[in-house]
Amino acid sequence: EAQALLEQEGEICSTLTAITVKLESAVTADAANAMMECYLQVCERGTAGGDVVLEEVLLAISALANAREAAFGVYMKAFAPHLFASLAKTSAPMVCSVAVGVVCDCCRALGEDYEPYMQTTIDLLIQALQVRDRKALTLAVLSAFWRPGDGVRRQVLSARRVAHADPQSGERRRV
Repeated sequence: EAQALLEQEGEICSTLTAITVKLESAVTADAANAMMECYLQVCERGTAGGDVVLEEVLLAISALANAREAAFGVYMKAFAPHLFASLAKTSAPMVCSVAVGVVCDCCRALGEDYEPYMQTTIDLLIQALQVRDRKALTLAVLSAFWRPGDGVRRQVLSARRVAHADPQSGERRRV
């Protein structure tokens, strides 16, 4: 019975992903709030619900980020720990690869509003690159940096323009 429940959760996430992709910008804030609340509950269980269910919920969240664009930012504080946990899950390369795609979509959707999460994201992506015998994972991470017009690449380039803190004022400034 537990396996059947997991399969149903995965199928529900997959169905909601398809609906979200189809509706795109027509997804209302109320609908997005309800979906994200459910998605976060699935994320709370992590892989206790199975890697496949976690992959499906990450894909659903990715679709929601694409549909809501900048408005998706209201979910990032609650979602970021789950995203980072999925990025760190290099023992499950498919989960980590899907999380890389979610990062790309969040960066594209949020633009500079993703900046508070960028350093942790970059650190986790670099850690994922150091995992041996995971060529598919390495390719997913590298593609996040090199896809033309992709959000991660833009965020990294934007972050490079930020100077270190001024020693006297302590303020950060763009160069």
